[in-house]
Amino acid sequence: MELMIPVAIHPIFVHFAVALTLFGVGLDAFGLYAGRREWHAAARLSLICGVVGMGLAV
Repeated sequence: MELMIPVAIHPIFVHFAVALTLFGVGLDAFGLYAGRREWHAAARLSLICGVVGMGLAV
């Protein structure tokens, strides 16, 4: 029996995880440049969620 997976979920899982990880890297760089500890915490959360999302997408 063939799985009926809509094609529209590919961008949701894969592209969102990649974008979230890249956003975390950018946010960490801005936090380093501006010296804002809050941005580092937000970057860490974004990176963790992005990497977990990539693992689930695989």
